Amino acid sequence: MHYDFAAEVKANQFCQIDGRGKANHGGLYDSIFYPMAKALMARKREIPTPTYTRPGDWRYFWFFVPMVVTSGDIYYVDSTATDPEPQERDYVTFKREIRSEKLKGTFTIDFIRQDRLERFFSDCLQPLVSRMADLTMNNADFVLKQGISWEQWLSR
Repeated sequence: MHYDFAAEVKANQFCQIDGRGKANHGGLYDSIFYPMAKALMARKREIPTPTYTRPGDWRYFWFFVPMVVTSGDIYYVDSTATDPEPQERDYVTFKREIRSEKLKGTFTIDFIRQDRLERFFSDCLQPLVSRMADLTMNNADFVLKQGISWEQWLSR
């Protein structure tokens, strides 16, 4: 149900185009992606460990949506195409695996045009939130019986 899994494509490279039309990769990964992934893991660790010792204990859904909001245009280029052409996008999901000494895992960050935030919410987040609300209201047994351990969640 998560929009990340439903999307046909995900970015695996990103760059900034300077005023002369040149692609700049320098420092973007270290200045944007890696700090966002570290912040996400730090935030996950701040969530209290659930106890769920009695039937009827509160359950929570946590939605983490790391995003970079930009006032500039966002383009997608299919590098596997014979004659790749940039295609303008409202938002692009970027996914990358990190294996460093302090951080391990696959992380997803959304790059979103500022003037398209409402569309991102309606296209991507609202269906997910609606599904969680529907499960909670109409199929509580599914929510109560499904689950992963806290350790599994933190390792994601």
